[in-house]
Amino acid sequence: MDGMKPHSEISISASAFSSQATRGTAYARIKHEIEASEAVIREWKGHHNRLSLISRLPPEILSIVFKCVAEAFETAEESENHRWVGVSHVCKHWRQVALQCPSLWSTIFSWHPRWTKEVLARSQMSPLTVKATIQHPANGQYKIVNGEITFTNQTSLLEVLQHLSRIRVLSILQIASARDLVSHILDKLDAAAPLLQTLIIVSHQNLGEYEYNVALPYAELPATSFPHGAPLLRTLELRLCSLPWDSPLLTCDLTSLTLSRFPPDDQVSIQQIIAILCGLPNLETLELTLVIISSPSRAAIPAPPKLAHLPRLTSLHIEADIFSCACLLSHMDYPVLIRNQVVWTCSSILGTDFASTSSSFHELSRNLLKGLKGSISCLRALGPIGFQVWDSLGEGRALPRGSAQIVVERSLYGNLPARIVRQAMTEMWSVLPLHNLKTLYIENLDMDRTVWAGRFASLQSLENLCVRRAASVQGLLDVLSGGTEDFGSGNAGDDCLAFRSLRHLMIIKWNLDDQDGSRPPQTCLGRLVECLEERRKRGRVLHEIHIEHCVGVNSQAIGELAEVVDKVDWDELRSFSAVSDVYGTSRAWI
Repeated sequence: MDGMKPHSEISISASAFSSQATRGTAYARIKHEIEASEAVIREWKGHHNRLSLISRLPPEILSIVFKCVAEAFETAEESENHRWVGVSHVCKHWRQVALQCPSLWSTIFSWHPRWTKEVLARSQMSPLTVKATIQHPANGQYKIVNGEITFTNQTSLLEVLQHLSRIRVLSILQIASARDLVSHILDKLDAAAPLLQTLIIVSHQNLGEYEYNVALPYAELPATSFPHGAPLLRTLELRLCSLPWDSPLLTCDLTSLTLSRFPPDDQVSIQQIIAILCGLPNLETLELTLVIISSPSRAAIPAPPKLAHLPRLTSLHIEADIFSCACLLSHMDYPVLIRNQVVWTCSSILGTDFASTSSSFHELSRNLLKGLKGSISCLRALGPIGFQVWDSLGEGRALPRGSAQIVVERSLYGNLPARIVRQAMTEMWSVLPLHNLKTLYIENLDMDRTVWAGRFASLQSLENLCVRRAASVQGLLDVLSGGTEDFGSGNAGDDCLAFRSLRHLMIIKWNLDDQDGSRPPQTCLGRLVECLEERRKRGRVLHEIHIEHCVGVNSQAIGELAEVVDKVDWDELRSFSAVSDVYGTSRAWI
């Protein structure tokens, strides 16, 4: 075999009894022979690899494959996101291709000082993607994370920021205890950033640990940052990190803007927000969370001089007091939205008369409808938190796939009486066009007969009703057993039957043993059977009732229900009907 000595020719003249010098010479020769043999083996392996079909791939295609592998690891844990480097260890050819592809090394994946320098060198002049987590080191310079040594200080990041002119994506996540480190780092953003497209600064990754009465780890982007702007900047996300409101970053051609949780002293008025939005016509995603000065009333907010036209907007998230939410939406002009979410804080209405606030709830709901592409098909009330709206239906009776088009929530910080919560919900619902509503979910929200009758009983299209975990369902049963004429909503007759199109009823976590105040008292189950029997007599048979996690349900009760509806789906006994016992698979709604 070329380059390899026959086995019989391998010999040395030294032995264990030879002198130390002779044995040293022998060791050196053996080491040399082994290294030579390994080099020959590597050459033969190289020839072997070049015969494989994958070697037909040109370097350009291999580079693309390597980039795809690297991108797949970008979302992995910090201790795993560098595993893709293994592609450069497969063979000599692959390593040469990897090392000769600067863009493959453009993402800084390790903050060990030596590796940072090496990656910067391999990336040459390619635009950089920098994603850094800043925290104090656990033991001087390094921290052990899942058995991996991770550099946690800011030294490497400061070195990378010297290349700010070629950074394309910059993401900095600050752990609370590293506030002083991040401030020092943000001071270094004072150079030109001609390639910067995405800037993300998050002051803390687990805000849930903080309450509003605890000082939050705010950061601040200095006024000296990016003195020449960032002409290519399209995505700006700042969370617990404020910036000067006259910053050149807010005059870029942004497509995504997220400003979240600014300190009270750095919050601004609606007028200033609208003025900024007027200069951002290409926005597609907008989030403003607790950056607007809280207002005690709607009248206290000066009207902005003009509307902000955002023709490309598809996703909107606002969190502020109810008056600011209503005013801001009134002064924004946008097309159909994929998602429109509003979170209103309750602190501004705790000490006011609700009547003075109702107009703001109406205004908010009317403006939310601007982004709805069709009529409302599904409404989900989330108890004291808020509600969701879809303009499409899911499969069967299931919730529609994907996010709701409209989401209205109440901030959990600050308590409101249940009465005020119900009033707020009904005030907003009163503006919603529900004439085509087909599916209604009510969760953790107690409503009296007036609300049931006034908002939902007369709907001609409502087919699916789900009531989950309600403390009292007597109001629903009162309406379900009668006609709309019983509540002043219409004339007598079959056409005025409450919930006349109802075909599917789902009850979850009801207490069917609960008794009403009649004499003699009647259980919830008894009333439900009577209601459904009356509907059967009037030609409006319920197609299916689904019972899940309810108290007071047994086979006898299911048998009674099966006499008055076509099908009973009980989580303890699936698909039971009066005709036969059929076991099937439950189609849960949620």
